[in-house]
Parts: sequence; C-alpha cells; structure tokens
Amino acid sequence: MRSSAQKSYNGKRKSRTRRVKTKWAERGFTDKGFVVLMIFNGIVFLFAGVMIWRTNDLSPLAYAIPAAAAELATYSMAMIRKNQAENQIKLQQKEFDDP
Repeated sequence: MRSSAQKSYNGKRKSRTRRVKTKWAERGFTDKGFVVLMIFNGIVFLFAGVMIWRTNDLSPLAYAIPAAAAELATYSMAMIRKNQAENQIKLQQKEFDDP
C-alpha cells in the first residue's frame, strides 16, 4: 500500500517552495516608480531640513525643495499622459469591437 505522499506524486515533481505574491509584487511599474520617487523626495526634504538646522541658513530651501517638487511633477505628468494614451487605445478597441 502506498503512503499519502506517494499517492499525490502522479509522475510530476512539485515544487517545495511556494511563491507568495506580496502587494509590492502585484503593483505595476508606474506604481513602483512613484513609490521610489516619493522615498527619494522624502530623503531630499529630510536632508534639506538637516542642513538648514545645522547651518542656520535657508538657502537649501531655494534649490532642493523646488527641484524635488519639479521631479515629482514631471514624473506624475508623464504617467498621466501614458495612462491617457493607454485608455484612448482601449476605448478605440472597444468601439471597434462593439456592434
């Protein structure tokens, strides 16, 4: 008589490790890029704050913070345009497929 482990073999070898999907793995490339950019902007803001505190000079506010905000705005607009183009293609295909 076979044991339960031998019965489930069926000639195919099963993987012993199971790949678990995390929320991070399910996210798309644009979401991951946005998260990385937000982390980078947080680091820039923290660095600017520390430098202002250590030097008692407000000049980093004139350079670092607008640069980080401009980078975030540029990325956001690029992703908005990309999503608009994808949605336009989907709508055109839907109109073509519908009778």
